Amino acid sequence: MFGFGSDDDGESKFVDQPDEDESGDASQYEAEEQEASAGPDPEQESLTGDQYAVTIEDVERAGQYEVVANTRGEGPVAGKKARRMFERAAKEPERPLWIGYDDTARNGFREAPVRFPALRRHLWVSGTTGAGKTTQLQNKAVQHAYAGHGFCNIDPKASGDTIELLQQLPEHRLDDVILLEPGSPEFEKTIGINMLDVPAIEDETRREKEIESRLENLVAIFDNDEYWGVNMQAVTESMGRAMLRRNAEISLDPDGDPSAKYSVIDMYFVLLNAERRANFAMEVDDPYLREFLMEIAEMDDDDLRPLTKRIKAWVENAIVRKIIARRESTIDWDEIVDDDLILLVRIPVDSEDIHQMISLSVLRNLWSAKKRQDRNPERETKPYFLQVDEFEKVANDNLAIEDMLVRARSMWLSVTLGTQYPGQIEQDHEGVMRAMENNCNTLLAMRTPGGDDAGILMRRFDGYSASDLMDTNYYRTWTKIPLEGGRESEPVNLKNFAPYPPLRSEEDVRDVIRDSLDQWGADPLSDAEIQRELKYGDYNEAVDPTAAPAADMNPDAAALDGDGVDVDDLPEDTILEGVYAAQVQHEDEETLVEASLATEEVEKRLGDTGYQSQLSNVYEELATVKRGRRSGEVVVGLTPEGRTRVFSADTGSSASGGGDDHRYILQESFRAFTRLGALTHLPTQEGEELPDGVADLPIDPLADAETVEDVHELEAELEREYPELYELAGARDIAIEAETSTIKKPMQTLTNLRKAIEGDRLCVFTCKDATASGHEITYWPRRGEQIIFDVEGGEIDYGTINCVNPEGPKGGREFYNKTSKYRLGEEQFAVQPATEERTELDWLEQDGEVIARVSNGYEAARFDSLDAVTNPSPSDVNAYRAKTDEGEWFVQEGSERHGPYPSLSELREDWDDLYAPFIPEHEFPREPTPEDFVFVVFPDDDNDEYSEPMLYEQGELRPLFSEDRDAPESSTMDVEQETSDEDTGEVEDVEAEASMEDREQGASGAGDSERAKSRPESDDRQPRPNPPTSEKIEQATKQAAVDPDANTTAEHSHSESDSGEDSGDGEDSGGLFDRL
Repeated sequence: MFGFGSDDDGESKFVDQPDEDESGDASQYEAEEQEASAGPDPEQESLTGDQYAVTIEDVERAGQYEVVANTRGEGPVAGKKARRMFERAAKEPERPLWIGYDDTARNGFREAPVRFPALRRHLWVSGTTGAGKTTQLQNKAVQHAYAGHGFCNIDPKASGDTIELLQQLPEHRLDDVILLEPGSPEFEKTIGINMLDVPAIEDETRREKEIESRLENLVAIFDNDEYWGVNMQAVTESMGRAMLRRNAEISLDPDGDPSAKYSVIDMYFVLLNAERRANFAMEVDDPYLREFLMEIAEMDDDDLRPLTKRIKAWVENAIVRKIIARRESTIDWDEIVDDDLILLVRIPVDSEDIHQMISLSVLRNLWSAKKRQDRNPERETKPYFLQVDEFEKVANDNLAIEDMLVRARSMWLSVTLGTQYPGQIEQDHEGVMRAMENNCNTLLAMRTPGGDDAGILMRRFDGYSASDLMDTNYYRTWTKIPLEGGRESEPVNLKNFAPYPPLRSEEDVRDVIRDSLDQWGADPLSDAEIQRELKYGDYNEAVDPTAAPAADMNPDAAALDGDGVDVDDLPEDTILEGVYAAQVQHEDEETLVEASLATEEVEKRLGDTGYQSQLSNVYEELATVKRGRRSGEVVVGLTPEGRTRVFSADTGSSASGGGDDHRYILQESFRAFTRLGALTHLPTQEGEELPDGVADLPIDPLADAETVEDVHELEAELEREYPELYELAGARDIAIEAETSTIKKPMQTLTNLRKAIEGDRLCVFTCKDATASGHEITYWPRRGEQIIFDVEGGEIDYGTINCVNPEGPKGGREFYNKTSKYRLGEEQFAVQPATEERTELDWLEQDGEVIARVSNGYEAARFDSLDAVTNPSPSDVNAYRAKTDEGEWFVQEGSERHGPYPSLSELREDWDDLYAPFIPEHEFPREPTPEDFVFVVFPDDDNDEYSEPMLYEQGELRPLFSEDRDAPESSTMDVEQETSDEDTGEVEDVEAEASMEDREQGASGAGDSERAKSRPESDDRQPRPNPPTSEKIEQATKQAAVDPDANTTAEHSHSESDSGEDSGDGEDSGGLFDRL
């Protein structure tokens, strides 16, 4: 086997000649093979008894061993031989790390190891997308997990890699998992980190060392600006030292209030003006520290701008703000390295600054924890493994990577760095590259198409060139195997192992994450909580700097008002967005547009900057803006890099959090609504309550008007200047929801509608084209309508909105399930007995009662009214789980108590949680109307019939843009409705519905006449009415006192829905809120 043998193994015979000592090792592993055959079935479960969540159809062999297993639906996974090699680490934690194999005809199968001691000397894994780098890192992590080691995996691209890794981890390690994903829209809780937190340390000397260590980390994270210098470092050190010492005192005090601790956001508001700086200095006891803090108080605000500007960018970022405002950390870095915990970090935004801030914080804190572990004789120095994928996104001169790599060996911190573009690191951070080359002893180099990048990697392999790596096949690795005595083998080209198979589904992984966050996380801070806990100033000064007292104003916090601000303070992303908007509204993406039009769009987004004349200089300075002259006028436009910057700045996790379809639909939505004239933005997701995108009106009649006459004039101006946008939305802003996969989950579609109604926005569901799957372009919008409207016999009743499952009982309703657990109280959740077969939970309303029934017949809960469902008591459910004072779980089933269970994982072997129901009356702030939503479909590029975005509304399809409505193929049309008896619950993907087309053939005949009755009779479109929210009703009432005609439109828009075609006989028309 590779690298196994006596100390006198010759490099020349590394591949070809196993010696006698090596055969002893071979015998050992042959014995293990025989031992394994007597254990769990290797085709079905791991050595630790976990079931593989795959169906193996055939295998591929190398010599006599199965190295690849081809599965149904999951693609190739590691074969039995590779799986057992990984899993045996559970019995022998210091086994080698297996990185690949060779299967030459002469030698048969020979596995390649990196010996356990060699892992101290760090690894460097590099390769292009799809070459196998991420699989190599995941297989490495799986081996560490089986061995019981702690590790941290940082995934800067926040793709599905972390989810895949969680699917692969053995069951017995799941309780050790901590997921750090700032701004995750999917989970209710998040990990909290206060960068200024200090643990309770009695010894003063150790405490001061800890403060200095954390201060060093803070300076490294802050120092990311060309204007940073000695003064800013000194200010940061003194401010940070004072706050860290205060926090340490609170930690030491048994009665100390954690909410009294300082956080980074406090530093910003203290620095914002001289009076606060002086007040803060006077609160510091140390006279020497106080002296310099008083000097800071006397400094000009301009002198502090590099520091305040740095923190200001974080305060204004929705995700980072919730991190830096946290006053008590929910995780302990020492506990992570001491207890072999698994820290998984996903960074779900495309901002390089946020990537660096979060990554630097994690890396430096783990490094500090390992140093503390090593210095403390009472703590065991244990192996801990740190791996960072796409390290070029994280690389920073302030990371002190050389110090970490050199000193980490003695402290048993093994570092693995993954790269795609090593040349980028060499160009931007030459010192970091030298540290990697000098200290990462094992290089795993995979296919790399770029000559410069490949050349850097192949410097390691004498006799080989960049072209050898550029021509390397996918899933192969160049490396040198570490040998005894610090020697290496000759360069070898190995085959990579296929990925370790999943042990659980993605849905099960989400339960794992929720359990982990229940243990390690906390509810995210709301902006109201942040503002309430501020020690200095007002949060509004950050989001609306005009709220600050005039005497306290700092140029960094100044509003962009008529007096103007420094041009450097104008956000570049917003300027690019304005230029792009001018292009798509007046020309196209490729054509330059008059600079004056671009400036108008910038002003719409920033207000009157007072620097219109200087924006031309900004255009000239930005490398992402092209300039020229046409007909005597200066014209501007974005370069391809500029357009990429617009989308990457705006898409955040809302675009990257989904798959390729989600990203594509959001970018097309951005283009379309910007072209209509809306101020379009795809906000960075910080939770489930933000829409995927917002498209605000360029003129807001209600917000911008002072009198009723102004309202009418502004609305007329909006209609005149932006007729298509006004026709679509009336006087309402728009919430954009990209329905790519969520439309298969009815609850999510209804939640998106609810969010839009609460925000008084028109909900525009934007959908992908289904024609490539053999369906009509209207397939997905129609599926959305079937979720919202009443459906009977496959036909949509456009006169009734009920937002329930059409498969419900006759005379009753079946509610969709939410993704959240059904909570009875604090740490109390309803449960049902676990079963081996898959079951479904149905929430049914019938005869005034609400019943939660499992598909196997088990009745999990019964309530005597809808209101009782939202205010449950434990007696309403058959069983629930709760926590004891000792932190263990138990299940109460009637009078019988089960447990205790030391962990949720063990409890879930016997019990499953119930999901809460989506009850429309309780979820929506008012009854939804057809005017609250519309669907837009974006045709594929190869769609021969449609080439522009199409509006779909109640069976009617028409172009979104008026100039496209005269085209013969795109005229307004009635659409044949596709029906399906699978249009409820968790909808299967289009491609998986084998008999869908057969069912669709029957969607004609009598159903067409019924649909014709419920659709508008004319194609003459009027602006969409604005269903009144309570706020608008109040406004309209006040206006009516001045203008008797002010409410005419609102009354008219509700006259039809209030009467209803089906309610003329006095019977219940089926409206949602009529049931309350």
